[in-house]
Amino acid sequence: MTTLLPLCELFADVAAARFPDFLVFSNADANREWTGTPTVEFVETDATTETFLDGRFQQTRKLTCACRAQTQADAVALAASLRSKIADFCVELERDARIASWTLDDLGTLPDERGFVVGETFYGFVDFTVLTPISDYV
Repeated sequence: MTTLLPLCELFADVAAARFPDFLVFSNADANREWTGTPTVEFVETDATTETFLDGRFQQTRKLTCACRAQTQADAVALAASLRSKIADFCVELERDARIASWTLDDLGTLPDERGFVVGETFYGFVDFTVLTPISDYV
């Protein structure tokens, strides 16, 4: 019997260890106060389940890693660095058979919007997809 991986928590733990000067969260919260410290947030944006005739299943889970920084250049650099760390960690998870496969889907930056202020800070994002191993229903 296999349990579902708490992917956001796993990625947040890795990011916190590899970026000790940043605030890292396993959830995205638009109301989180900006303190000037670069932040990294993970959120699962979609999950689909394929169920097989024998009762086993496999999930395709889409995640986003969002990071906020003071300038667009900082957000670009942080997102690119996070993309590399996410890829490294996905390779480790796949090697350890904790995930079946993964893809890096998108990378970019956008100005932050808070109330009437646009561009006061910037956020970078990395969209990625994880395919879980085939599992028994728990």
